[in-house]
Amino acid sequence: MAYHGEELTEKHRLYWLFPGKNVRDGLRRLDTDRNVFFMDRCITDCGVVDVYVNYEDDVDEDGHNSVSDIGEKEEEETNAAIEEEKT
Repeated sequence: MAYHGEELTEKHRLYWLFPGKNVRDGLRRLDTDRNVFFMDRCITDCGVVDVYVNYEDDVDEDGHNSVSDIGEKEEEETNAAIEEEKT
């Protein structure tokens, strides 16, 4: 996969925006097939989805990776929703 002509590496983290949410509370990690399939089931707007790329070395002035911290809670919620769909 390429991003603006660059190859994606371990430094890149992909996120998608859950429909109806904003960037602060709707980013979901896009790192496994399971998450891709869940994203596919959630996509609205004729198949359009917003995907964001974050570099792990993008840090704020305090040394924290601001974007990667956002998606952790939402990733847990996504995994719970996937498990619930199985039952």
